[in-house]
Amino acid sequence: MTQNKFTFESENLVVDYLSLSFTDTLDSKKTDKIADYLSDKGFEVLWNNQLVKSSFKNKFEASVWTSKKTSKSTIRFAGKNANHLYKLLNKKIINWDEMYTNSMSLSRLDFHYLRILNTNETKESLKSFMENSKQKVTAHKSRKAEWYDSGAGLILKIGHRGSSHFFRVYQKINSLEFELEIKRKAANLFQDSLFSNNFKEFEDRAVRYFYNKYFNILVIDTCFTDWLLISLRKTSKPRVSMVSNYLKSNSFGEDNYQQLLLFLKFLSFIRGLYDGLKSTIDYQIYYVFEFPVADFLNFLNLDPTNYYQRKKILMFLKELKAYKPLEIFSDSCYSSSIMFPTFRVNKTGRAYTVTISVAEELYKTKYPFLLPDLFRLDQRKSKYKSYIQAKLIESMCQYNLEKIFDVQDCISLSSISNQKLTTIKNLIIELFQNMVEQGFIENKFKLVRKDGSFKFVSTLNTLGITKTEYIYFYETIHFDTL
Repeated sequence: MTQNKFTFESENLVVDYLSLSFTDTLDSKKTDKIADYLSDKGFEVLWNNQLVKSSFKNKFEASVWTSKKTSKSTIRFAGKNANHLYKLLNKKIINWDEMYTNSMSLSRLDFHYLRILNTNETKESLKSFMENSKQKVTAHKSRKAEWYDSGAGLILKIGHRGSSHFFRVYQKINSLEFELEIKRKAANLFQDSLFSNNFKEFEDRAVRYFYNKYFNILVIDTCFTDWLLISLRKTSKPRVSMVSNYLKSNSFGEDNYQQLLLFLKFLSFIRGLYDGLKSTIDYQIYYVFEFPVADFLNFLNLDPTNYYQRKKILMFLKELKAYKPLEIFSDSCYSSSIMFPTFRVNKTGRAYTVTISVAEELYKTKYPFLLPDLFRLDQRKSKYKSYIQAKLIESMCQYNLEKIFDVQDCISLSSISNQKLTTIKNLIIELFQNMVEQGFIENKFKLVRKDGSFKFVSTLNTLGITKTEYIYFYETIHFDTL
């Protein structure tokens, strides 16, 4: 299954500035030709701040500057003019060949993302975000960052204006604008795909670049960067892997945690199949899959010849028709009221084959969370293991980088013997250690006791867990860069 690439439209990223530099001197003949061409496309043209081409239909502006020292020229499109130019390029209304691309290079490229501010987000919390981001940047002595109140709003600036990258975060009336300036050699990274009109590659590379740069300089785990954290999780996940969307808190209890695990495993299973037959039911797109039940049992590490296990899985698959992911997932991307509208079982001898239709948004979603292999169903070690796994998944699949695991909720499962309590504690330690080793979480834990006191540790032990009410742990972000 091919993952969709990032686009400006899907990520709400806007081209904010575009500058083209010429290595050759533009004589008057070339100057006039470029001016005529841009004017015909809706741009009035200024040359060294003097209007040289305009008409009543020109609603946008292109500014051409020629250096007196080097005689080299630059065409600049700022703000809405740059965004309009890019739209014309995307629609193939503007032809690069008319712009003398043989001597032209992309010298500057700016993007911005606009985040709407919520009414409960105060100016003081925004100040704290900017100050913490400044401290993160200036922890490196060679880096520069400052923030101040301009009167019109708070502004955070990171980097030197003349450097290859310059960041600005503006507070507007009801929004926060995140802007990135990319210049010179850094801008050249995008030149080939832009000049060859390969806009899918250009946008995917630009979005990843924008996210990666902001990820490395801002404090991420805040309400003001929620958009960035959500986008950073939109990485390509292996086909055969356990994935999940954002889960609602307390979305299951001791009576239905097995159903959650089975549902997530089924999502992983169908993602590993080849694209099914595409169909439409009541204007909704579905994919129809056919597979032997034995294949799904093997995927779950269960014995396909075991009558009880086969019967249990068949019952689960039949009940999927009434399953509603909206009851457990907090993401609002699911528009279909029915996720599995059709289901059929065929029996040939002792073999069962299932045919099931799956909603497109459930099958094609870019799931934000990749879960480690340790969550493969294993019935052999402890009857408590699946419940602890499910609670750990629920903790993992929350928005914040800082996660909370309720230790006492798991320990209270058993009130029989100290031996069983020790088994549960060891299971918790084993699961966390495996997640550290596989790179899903940091090797850092915050243990909070019932009296509110806490301490940070790098390893867990049974004694520490006994006195702990909550374990705070920290997600590791793995983002696909250029």
